[in-house]
Amino acid sequence: MHTHIDLSSPTQLAAIVRLDLTTKELEVLRCSSDVTIDAGYLSLPEAIEYETSDGKTAYALFYSPRNRDYTAPETEKPPLIVKSHGGPTAATSSSLNFSIQYWTSRGIAVLDVNYGGIERKPKKIAGFYPCIH
Repeated sequence: MHTHIDLSSPTQLAAIVRLDLTTKELEVLRCSSDVTIDAGYLSLPEAIEYETSDGKTAYALFYSPRNRDYTAPETEKPPLIVKSHGGPTAATSSSLNFSIQYWTSRGIAVLDVNYGGIERKPKKIAGFYPCIH
């Protein structure tokens, strides 16, 4: 018995995989792209929570700048882009997003904010490395 899943991760683009429900083994059926990016340029999201002005908890993913060819002085703070998604039926995702990685690879931090009440922390699936060539 098996099921098909659309999976991605902070370092991998989306892939369609087959999950064997008995053995828990994943088989990659199709990757969304053959593009690969050196990990030295990829910023991994850090799930954060913070209190809002009305006392509720809000959630966001913080991406620090990352570029293997450059390190800013420790005393220097990077500029920050604050990004929010498009409405109450959407949520931010920790999936690899080139529009975020563009900025972080150029020394700019990104805060991808979810609206209040949406808790969406990245989930890890063991052994998921779908499109590594």
